[in-house]
Amino acid sequence: MALSPGRRDRERTTIRSLIPEGASLRIRLETRLTTKTDREGDRFTARVIEPGDFEGAIIQSHIAKIERSGRMTGRTEMALDFDAITFRDGRSGPFHAQSGEASLRRRL
Repeated sequence: MALSPGRRDRERTTIRSLIPEGASLRIRLETRLTTKTDREGDRFTARVIEPGDFEGAIIQSHIAKIERSGRMTGRTEMALDFDAITFRDGRSGPFHAQSGEASLRRRL
């Protein structure tokens, strides 16, 4: 999943100095999410895997919205919100980002 810091972060000096405007972060979910049992508001974490400057940072997040599929569409959608980030060196702050693309891989 690719993330770009949102406008609210650009307005905060602490995060703006840590993550440049327009930066893209690739993350991996640390918490398994499923539309079958998870609910709106459930918390989860993700770890930054790229770029290297931010690798290992932990993002605290929550499920913002789940729209379960109807019988005809067969398509369920899940919206995720990102709340805070903690870097390897211990610095942390609020983090609001927009998700770009997500690739889902099944674990066997």
